[in-house]
Amino acid sequence: MIGAGPAGIAAVGRLLDHGVSGEGIAWVDPAFAGGDIGRKWRSVSSNTHVALFLEYFHGSKAFRFSEAPPMPLKEIDPQETCALGLVAEPLVWITEQLREQVDALTTTASALFLENRQWRVETQQRDIFAKNVILAVGAEPKRLCHPDLEEIGVQVALDPDRLAEEPLEGATVAVFGSSHSSMIVLPNLLRHPVKRIVNFYQSPLKYAVYLDDWILFDDTGLKGQAAAWARENIDG
Repeated sequence: MIGAGPAGIAAVGRLLDHGVSGEGIAWVDPAFAGGDIGRKWRSVSSNTHVALFLEYFHGSKAFRFSEAPPMPLKEIDPQETCALGLVAEPLVWITEQLREQVDALTTTASALFLENRQWRVETQQRDIFAKNVILAVGAEPKRLCHPDLEEIGVQVALDPDRLAEEPLEGATVAVFGSSHSSMIVLPNLLRHPVKRIVNFYQSPLKYAVYLDDWILFDDTGLKGQAAAWARENIDG
């Protein structure tokens, strides 16, 4: 198992639930800190209701979440969104529960080879040999390659405190995209003395629609604070 973000945590939990021996699970991650949610996005407002986070945390017996200490996330209205920092706390707690049950290596997987119908995972500590490998390594934001471009990284743009350190007075800023991150970045920028903001997008805004047992536009539709801001300031 490579990666210890939400997907990696879920995969390890379900493997244990289905009877896979913990001794037979090697779990590799350089930090075991809740993935990007724990390391990069704590200040960002979620696009998922608290109820769904809690459903995830209770979704595996191996998580032992019923034994978790009191956490602020449990006190929030289940139908509201929240700061991802509140989600990171239980993710890290559950990670520690799982690390006690498997062979956890705090290192980075640098290469993956298929040899004699077996995978060899090369890490900075030692090689791991496995019949199956799950990659839960997350994603990186797209970047422009224009040589004269002054880029504001998405980690900075989504963090009001870090964005406040940028020299934005009189600046013209382009924001690419029309989904959740963009609708958080735009109000963040508008709190600063920028001269102009240009939003480039390929399709109009979509809003998540909550139905009886599923969500229309679950992946692409705006939710929570981002949706409320966009309804008033973009489509209002």
